[in-house]
Amino acid sequence: MRLCRLLFIVSILVLVGAASVAQAQDERFGIVVHGGTMIPVTQDDNEESGTAFGLRFPINTGTIFGIEPYIYTGSGKEMTADFGFGPETREGIDLTSWGANVSLGRLVKPGFHIAPFVGIGNNTLHRESGEISKIGYNGGLELGIAPGKMMINLRGEMNVVDIGESSRKWGLISLGLGYRVTPNF
Repeated sequence: MRLCRLLFIVSILVLVGAASVAQAQDERFGIVVHGGTMIPVTQDDNEESGTAFGLRFPINTGTIFGIEPYIYTGSGKEMTADFGFGPETREGIDLTSWGANVSLGRLVKPGFHIAPFVGIGNNTLHRESGEISKIGYNGGLELGIAPGKMMINLRGEMNVVDIGESSRKWGLISLGLGYRVTPNF
């Protein structure tokens, strides 16, 4: 049920972005499938590095800023370490995140680009012991090239989720492959 709501909200964001792009025929939007490594930062009770996969929908706005709705899921590996009471195995944290980024630069323009971005999103952290959903923030840098209709990008970002008395932080390094779309409406 939660995934259905999530897909519905992302679809609405994509449609709103596509409608704003339709005003300028030379502007484009894209669909990017990405995957990579999710690396926990300064979390001694967290898991080892895991994997992350998802979708991004970069949209040119006709200005120097771009909008990018996204959704991804990550899975952390369990780890065995000494947390002060002898060796102990702790399960990894699974993460589902969706939201939107704003980039300085157009992520789907032809040729090479370097674009910093910041974003906000809903993050659901899940372990067998429970699940919480909190607002999180992210930011990073994308290097990309768009030959023809294809897009290839390498992205590094930091995600921070405030969970009350502490926060969870992940570095995400991902490689994306996408397709640029020109609206004809």
